[in-house]
Amino acid sequence: MKVGVSIYPSDNDQDKKIENYIDSVNDHGIDILFSSIHLTEYDLIDQLKKFVMIARQAKKHEMRLIVDISGKVINQIIEDESLLKFFNSFNIDTLRLDYGVDDQLIRKINDKTGIESFWLNASMTNDKDIRGYLNVQLPNLRWEACHNFYPRPQTGLNKEFITRQYHKFKEFNLPVYAFISCLDNPRGPLFFGLPTLEEHRTYSIDKSYYDYVDNKCCNGIIIGDPFVSNDNLKILSDCINDRPLVLTLIPDLNITEAELATLLDKVHKCRYDVNENMLRLVTSRMISEKSVEILPRDSYKRERGMVTIDNIGYKRYSGELQIVLKNLDIDHNVNVLGRIIDDDLWKIPHIACGHRFYFVIKGKL
Repeated sequence: MKVGVSIYPSDNDQDKKIENYIDSVNDHGIDILFSSIHLTEYDLIDQLKKFVMIARQAKKHEMRLIVDISGKVINQIIEDESLLKFFNSFNIDTLRLDYGVDDQLIRKINDKTGIESFWLNASMTNDKDIRGYLNVQLPNLRWEACHNFYPRPQTGLNKEFITRQYHKFKEFNLPVYAFISCLDNPRGPLFFGLPTLEEHRTYSIDKSYYDYVDNKCCNGIIIGDPFVSNDNLKILSDCINDRPLVLTLIPDLNITEAELATLLDKVHKCRYDVNENMLRLVTSRMISEKSVEILPRDSYKRERGMVTIDNIGYKRYSGELQIVLKNLDIDHNVNVLGRIIDDDLWKIPHIACGHRFYFVIKGKL
């Protein structure tokens, strides 16, 4: 999954803040930078002047610079020699075509700017439109697609629609990007986040990331809101590098040292053959094959989000760990080790998809 961040021309002389932010983004291994120069709050010349630092930093770090633009704005630029010269100095890699761009304008843009890479609007482009763009006969043109973000609550897309669009673009071998929000510094004027999917509006970065990865409805994501915190950039870097997820466990009061030894200081993974009752952990299954003796202790009903371990009542399965997916009756051959905290329960479906993870302990049941 490719990942990028956004930064926009802004007031208040924020050049230094922008410079430091893009330095930090680059330090975290993110190499796509999204921006816009058809913002309604500024006139075009102001936007271009405010864009200088963004372009300079992108070039400094060899980041892919993608700029959202409308047909009206790009036409205004290429028809004005001084604006065109200024625009071309930015070395923009890709233009995202928001609206008002036809095949003739594509040719003109390519001729006047040398730009060969374009993103279609994945939220608004149908089969006929895709074919029309792909029929533009120019050498070296590269096409991809990117959804809109939706600043107003209750207007974001649903998963069914973006999945349908993903498969539509896939038929033409066009990668699709989507936006996720980050509420560290939500962008105005509404300040409600800039997601593509409405359900992602208040999601954490990693929750949105894994939702896209495991539902396979896009090829890359862009954080729509600017100035993501260092903590969230670290989380994003962990996602990009497929580092293990963390499950925080509130342990049972009677958990034993032998049980903790099976649980902690290991990276776990679930078996591929999932069932509706529980996730069985591969790592513990390997341990149980070495005949780890887990003695029975007090049992009680198992609830969704609990972590359990088979005891010697299940013979050779003793030592196998499970994550409970739905409420189950008491089983005296199974010991309850603890409960995953509510804030981490969203990770369970992604663990079921094969992502690695480890446990950390918090408090007591």
